[in-house]
Amino acid sequence: MLQTVQELLSGKLNLKDEYNETFVDGLVIHLSAKVSSFDAISFKNRIINSNWETKELKERVRCISESIHEHLKLPYQEQVDILMDIAPRFKGLQLFIFPDFVEVFGLDNVSKSFEAMECFTELFTSEMAIRPFIEKYPKETMHQLKKWSLSSNHHHRRLASEGTRPRLPWARPLRNFIDDPSPNLPILETLKNDDSLYVRKSVANHLNDISKDHPQLVLQMANKWYGETDYTNWIVKHGLRTLLKKGNKK
Repeated sequence: MLQTVQELLSGKLNLKDEYNETFVDGLVIHLSAKVSSFDAISFKNRIINSNWETKELKERVRCISESIHEHLKLPYQEQVDILMDIAPRFKGLQLFIFPDFVEVFGLDNVSKSFEAMECFTELFTSEMAIRPFIEKYPKETMHQLKKWSLSSNHHHRRLASEGTRPRLPWARPLRNFIDDPSPNLPILETLKNDDSLYVRKSVANHLNDISKDHPQLVLQMANKWYGETDYTNWIVKHGLRTLLKKGNKK
C-alpha cells in the first residue's frame, strides 16, 4: 500500500535512524562505483561525526544532500544523472535525500530538475522539492505540473496536486496559493475523477487546504462536484472535513 510522506513522518518510529552508518556505507559503494575519484573517506567523515546523533531527520537528509554535492565534483546535471541511476537501490524514507538534492541544488537547471523530480516521485515523492520551483518559476512550473496531471503515471498525477497544496504538512507553505488558489483549480478539475485513490486523496487534502483560507470557494466547488460521481462525492466528504469540524452549517 502506498504511504504518503506525511504518514511516514507522523509515524511512531524514530525515522531519523533510517539514515545511519549502514545507509551511508551503501551510498559510498554506489557513488564510488560511478565516480572513480570519489573520496569515500572524506564523504563519510563529513556525515558520520560527533554531531550526527544530535541531528533530526530533515537535518540528516540535508547534511547528506550537501555532502553528495560537495563530493561529486561534477556539473549538476551529471550529479543528477548519477542519483537517478542509483536511487532505485534504496527504499522507503531513504529515498528522501534524492528529491531533497534537487530542491537545494537544482534551481538553476529547471529542465533537468523536472526530469529528476519525475523520476524520484515514482520512487518516493517530489512534493516538497517542487515548491521552490513554483515560487521562482511559476509559469514554467505550473505548465509542467499541468502536463503531469495528464500523465499515465499516477505518481506524476498525484505530484501535480500534492506539490501545489497551499498548506502541505512538513513543507514550506505556498503563500501565493494561500492568497489565491485559482491557478491550482484546473489541476483539481482534471484529477477529481482520477481512477487512483492515491491521487484522489491528494485532491481531497488539497481541497481541505484551500478551505482553511477560502471556505466559500470550496463550498462552491463542493456544490458543483457533489452528485457528479462516487469519486467526487468521496472527495467532497473528505475535502470538507475541516469545515465540518468547525461546525460550518453550509
